[in-house]
Amino acid sequence: MWDSFDRVIRRPLDLAQIPFGFTMGNHDGSGAVSGGQLAFARDRAIASDYWNRINPALPFIDRAQFPFYYSFLQDQVFYLVWDASTAQLDQQQLAWVEQQLASEPAQSAKARLVIGHLPLYPVAVNRDRPGEFLNNADQLQQLLERYKVQAYISGHNHAYYPGRSGPLELLNAGALGGGPRQLLGSDLAPLQNPDHHLICSGSRWFASAIPPIDCRNFQWLILQPFRPAS
Repeated sequence: MWDSFDRVIRRPLDLAQIPFGFTMGNHDGSGAVSGGQLAFARDRAIASDYWNRINPALPFIDRAQFPFYYSFLQDQVFYLVWDASTAQLDQQQLAWVEQQLASEPAQSAKARLVIGHLPLYPVAVNRDRPGEFLNNADQLQQLLERYKVQAYISGHNHAYYPGRSGPLELLNAGALGGGPRQLLGSDLAPLQNPDHHLICSGSRWFASAIPPIDCRNFQWLILQPFRPAS
């Protein structure tokens, strides 16, 4: 898997001198625990070996737990990547999140963005079951708001949906490959992911977008958080 990723995605971005931040998904190196042990320890070891061997040229603030969670500062925007490959962020990681967001580099940045695989709230059909979105989402949202995080960017739903919950902007990235899903409460057919959901940094894209979109004029929808199906 990582050989294909390296050939198709990482190397072209590297040749184009486009900085590339990422987050681990549940199929990349899940942090799921079973019987007190990592259920996918081998997958995580392979992922860790690949990314530490590549050693991407990101302006890291903290990379002690890279590639699973780390932070960096790009164009005066503070990026925190947490390990949301499972629904539960453990206490060690949460303590790190708070320490990072409270830090001088984060608080003096022009903006703060958090990136993770599972969303705070589900937006797609068959993704509104426990385990498919982060546990304790309301408390996590309060934590992000406390430190003035502008947006949380996530995947997993396979449904593109930019929205907002309270003051926190939520960008649900869609499916680049197969398996786009229908939005909850919508009768529209699933849509393949648009090519313009990559991250804005000020008035620039942090990674290239096709077609290019002026971040200064990007409008957000209002998200009413979806709650778990009963």
